Amino acid sequence: MKPSRKPARVGTTVAAARGHSDLAVRKRIFHLPLWVLAIVALVLLGILAVFAYAKTFTQFPPYDDEGLLMISVQGFLRGHALYDQVLTVNGPFYYLYEWFIHSVAMLPLTDDVTRALCIFHWLLASCLLALAAGRITRSAFMGFLVLVQAVLHLVPMAFEPGHPQELVALLLALAALVAVGGVQKRSTFPLLGAIGAALVLTKVNVGAFFGFALALAMCSRMSLFQSRPTRFWALLVLASLLPFVLMRHHLSENWARIYAAQECAAILAAGAAARAFASGPSIELRQAALAGASFAIVSALAIADLALTGSSFSCVLENLVTGPSANDVVFYSPLRVAHSLPSAVAALLGASAMVRWRSQSARRQFAIATAKALYGCLGILVLVCDYNHYEEALGWLLPWSWLLLLPNRPGDLSADPASFPRVFLCLQAVWQGLQAYPFQGTQTAIATFLPVLAYSVCLHDALQIFLNEPRTIHHLGTIRFSNTLLIELLGFGALICFTLKWSGAYRALRDYKLLPPLALPGSTLLHLPPAQVQIYRKLTHYLGTQSDAFISIPGFNSLYFWTAKNPPTYFNATEIVWMNEDQQSRIIAALQKASHPMIILVGSSFPPLNGAAVRYAYPAGPLPGVIRDQCREINKIGPFRILALEKTANPH
Repeated sequence: MKPSRKPARVGTTVAAARGHSDLAVRKRIFHLPLWVLAIVALVLLGILAVFAYAKTFTQFPPYDDEGLLMISVQGFLRGHALYDQVLTVNGPFYYLYEWFIHSVAMLPLTDDVTRALCIFHWLLASCLLALAAGRITRSAFMGFLVLVQAVLHLVPMAFEPGHPQELVALLLALAALVAVGGVQKRSTFPLLGAIGAALVLTKVNVGAFFGFALALAMCSRMSLFQSRPTRFWALLVLASLLPFVLMRHHLSENWARIYAAQECAAILAAGAAARAFASGPSIELRQAALAGASFAIVSALAIADLALTGSSFSCVLENLVTGPSANDVVFYSPLRVAHSLPSAVAALLGASAMVRWRSQSARRQFAIATAKALYGCLGILVLVCDYNHYEEALGWLLPWSWLLLLPNRPGDLSADPASFPRVFLCLQAVWQGLQAYPFQGTQTAIATFLPVLAYSVCLHDALQIFLNEPRTIHHLGTIRFSNTLLIELLGFGALICFTLKWSGAYRALRDYKLLPPLALPGSTLLHLPPAQVQIYRKLTHYLGTQSDAFISIPGFNSLYFWTAKNPPTYFNATEIVWMNEDQQSRIIAALQKASHPMIILVGSSFPPLNGAAVRYAYPAGPLPGVIRDQCREINKIGPFRILALEKTANPH
C-alpha cells in the first residue's frame, strides 16, 4: 500500500502548492500595496477635480435649472409646505437631503455652494461606481478606468447644479456597490430597499424603474420561480410591455414606438439571460420581505415628515404622480437614435441563441470573449470620441447589457458569488434607460451611467478569458510579476497620461482664469464670457433698483438670489407648464400688490420655447392672457424682455 500512497501524497502536495501559488498570485494582483493605490487615486482625482471645477464654474445655461431648484429649496427651508405652497415635481427625499445640507451642516444656499456640492456629488458617485468595479473584477486598474469614464460621463451634471439627478446618480452608484456584497450579506437587501425608497421619493420614475429591476433580479433567483419557470417568463413578458404603457401618449409617433420596442427587447434579453445563467445561492422570501420592509419604513418616515410640515396628501399625489404622468403630453423631447431598433433586435436574438444553447457555452468561449471585448471597446470608444453622445450609448449599447451575465469559464455554471451583482447591474442598466423619456436632456447621461460599469466589466471578462489565468512571465529579484499585474502597472501610467491629456484639465483651468468673474451675490467663483457677465450684471442692477416684485418665464430664478428679493409666491418655483389656473391667479394677485411688478420673458417671443427639438405647450390659465393683454414692454437687456404689469389687471 505504500507505493500507492506515495504518488497520491506527492500529487496532493503538488496540487496544494499550485493552489497556494495561484492564491498568492491573486493576492498580489488584486491587493496591491495601499500606498500605490493611494497615489494613483489622488493623482487621478486631482486631475478630474480640476476638470470638474473648470466645467462647473464656467457656464450658466439660459434655462437656469440651478435657480429653479434653489428657489424651491429656499421655500422649503423657510417653512413653506411642499406641494401645497412650493410647487415642485421632485420628491421629498431630495428636500430633506437639502435641509440637512443647509440647516444641519449650515452651508449657505448660494450658487457657489450649490456648484461645489455638484462637484462633490459628481466625484463621489464616480468613486462609488469605481469601487463597485474594483470589487466585481478584483482589479484595481478596472476600478480606476471606471472612475475616469464615470467622471467624464457625468459632465452634463455641470450644466444643472443642484438638480436631483446628482442624488440619483449617487444612489444608483451606491446601490451597485451594495449589490456587490451578494445575497450572503444580511444588509444587502435592506439597504437596496432603502435606496429604492430614496429614489422613489426623489424622482418617482427612477425609483419605479429601480424597483422593477430589483424585483426581476430577485425573482430570477427565487425558488418560487425557479421551480416553475413559466411564472418567471410570464412576469418577464408583462414587465417588458411596461415601456409601451409608459409611452402610451406618443405611440402614434415613430420615435416613441422605436424607443419602447428597443427597451422591450432589452428587458427580454436581460431577463432571459438572468434566468438561464442564474447561479449562486437562491434568494429566500425572507430576504425579499426585508427589502420590502426597509422600503416601507423609509417611505413612511418621509411621508410622516411631509404631514408634519403641512403638506396635504392630495397635493403630494397631484404633484408627484398624477401631474407628471399627464404632463409628458405638453413637455417632452423626442429621443431619436438611428439604427437603434436593429441593434436591440440583434441583441434579443443573440440572447435567445445563447439561452437556447447554453449547455454548449463551453465550446463558445472565444465567441463570448470576443462579443464582450467588442461591447467593452465600443462603450469606451463612444465615450472617448465624444462624451456627449449619450443617445448612441442608449440606442446601440444598452440592449447588449446581457453579455455581462455570460459565464467566463468553460462549462462553469456553478455557484458564483458575483452572480447576483451582475444580474442586478444588468437589469438596472436596462431599466434605467427609460429615464430619457419624456425629456432626453441631461437625464440621458444618468440613464446611461450604470452601463459604464457594465461594459467595463465585460471588457475585463474578455481579457481574463483571453489570458486564461495569470501566468508568470518575468522575474525581478524576489518579486514575481504576472501578466495581469504587469498590465495593470503599465496601465496606471497610461491611464493617468490619457486622463490628463484628454480631459484637458489644466487647459480648462487656464481658460477659467481668463474669464471675468460674475461677481454677483453668492456667485463670486463663477466665471463667464464677458458678454454674458455684462448682461446678467445689468439685468440684476435694473431689477434691484426698479422693481420690488417680479417673475420670469419660463424661469430664471437665480435673479432672486442676485437681487436679494423674494419671489411673489413659491408657486413660480417651477415653470408655468406645471401650474394650474388657481396657482397662476395667485401669482398675478401677489404681483399686483407690489408697487412696481415686472415680468421677465426669457427669449424673443412668447411662449419662449417653440423649437422643434423641444415640444413645449402652455396649459390653460390666466397668466398667458395677462402677459399678452395687460403688460407692456419697458426694457430689453440681451435676451430678456422686461414687461411692466398694469395694476388694473384682473387676476381672474
